[in-house]
Amino acid sequence: MTLDGLKVLATSGVVRQITEGGHDRQFAAAELFALIEACDQRVATAA
Repeated sequence: MTLDGLKVLATSGVVRQITEGGHDRQFAAAELFALIEACDQRVATAA
């Protein structure tokens, strides 16, 4: 993924930058992982 793509995701709130500065940026998507885990739990209990 390009930096431009990450910027779009950050602007829309999907990911957030967790480091300072312009080089070696790191991003996190904690809310996305929480959503996936919740979906996995619903699927597991439905089976």
